[in-house]
Amino acid sequence: MKQKSQKSSIALRLSRSAAFPLCLAVFSFASMGPAQADSYADGAKLFQEKKYVKAVKCFADSVKQNPGNDNAYYYHALALHYSKDMKGAIAEYGRIIRLFPSSQAADHSRRALMVLDPVLLKKLSPELFTAAPPAARQPGSPIISGSRSSYASSEDRFPSEARLNFTKEVGCMMVEAQFNNRPLKVMFDTGSQGTILGKNHLQSMGLPEPTGQPTGTSTSAGSSQKTWDMRLNIKIGNIERNNFPVVIKESMLDSPSIGQSFFKDFTYTIDNNAQTIRLVKRAAGASSSVASSSSSSGYGSSRAVSDPYAVPFTRDENDQLIVSVSLDGRPGRMYFDTGASGIGMSSAQAKGFGLTVPEDAQDTVINGTSSRMTGKKFPVRSLKLGPIEKHNIDVIVVDNFALPLPLLGQSFFGDNNYTIDDQAKVIRFTRR
Repeated sequence: MKQKSQKSSIALRLSRSAAFPLCLAVFSFASMGPAQADSYADGAKLFQEKKYVKAVKCFADSVKQNPGNDNAYYYHALALHYSKDMKGAIAEYGRIIRLFPSSQAADHSRRALMVLDPVLLKKLSPELFTAAPPAARQPGSPIISGSRSSYASSEDRFPSEARLNFTKEVGCMMVEAQFNNRPLKVMFDTGSQGTILGKNHLQSMGLPEPTGQPTGTSTSAGSSQKTWDMRLNIKIGNIERNNFPVVIKESMLDSPSIGQSFFKDFTYTIDNNAQTIRLVKRAAGASSSVASSSSSSGYGSSRAVSDPYAVPFTRDENDQLIVSVSLDGRPGRMYFDTGASGIGMSSAQAKGFGLTVPEDAQDTVINGTSSRMTGKKFPVRSLKLGPIEKHNIDVIVVDNFALPLPLLGQSFFGDNNYTIDDQAKVIRFTRR
């Protein structure tokens, strides 16, 4: 007898704007039944539709059903905040700090209380007030039309080497950053061409929202939301980029991300054992342009041929890393995405690998930034990329998957150390 499939919930970003095309982050709700998962998913859907009062009730139900889910608490607080119930939002932000003091939800709550109720924040987190106060607010300004590709500033600071610490949260690499001297934890995301925040993240930092008409849209699974262009000063470790272009979404339930444009002048090595990212500035004159599509004979360097631990990659028009894989013995291409926690693909892409979704595959609810989707999760026999091969690893076949290639995320390569060398166009994995 086949086991009855369980329902899980996933937060999935499939944004098709050129600045930040893709991210898949899987949230596990193993302790939830279908009703509990649906309360959270329904709240996410209502939040995206700006029905904040109704979203409050759904997230409140989710908190009652699963009191250990700090994300549900945070989005309950955020929905209260957006529905202008400031008293309720302040109380909920405070409750999150008390219940989950070391969580990302607590970090966001502290930033919100820094603006809404610093007296309460000082009582809950007195350690924040022992250091020097943050610099005065620097308002963000709109990007000048046509300047999206102009990233350099005379005040930028590019050290020859930088070392960043990261934490794994929901399977993704999160690093500490500052935007106009305000702290915010962001995703280190090779699946994003640019830097993306939501208006809610600006609110949590006490920074002004963009004004004027939207400058673009972000589309996911047939739904879209407005976006604005801003320029902010960004500091990560000892790297500083000033007047740097940032895309602001109307709202984001997922994490903000830093993408390729910020780190494009560096070769970076990810050490998952030490949880560090080492960035080394490339030599002057080294090419950082997007590689055009090429044949297998012309892609990568000669070192990739001689080194079995070096995996060649190309880039598409949105600067995304593309690698060749073998899934159950069938060759294909995938996006190599440090901002994805799992492996996702469309039904057509699954068929291209000869996959058939089994009847007992796990039903999956997907909470996107613009819509709610569904999918099926099940294990495949093998997946191979260069020297790495995993057996019985889960893939997710997503309805309305809008990307041209599947996503290869942290569940596959996140326990390995590797260097992404953009000059040689190879990913070098550390020998074991």
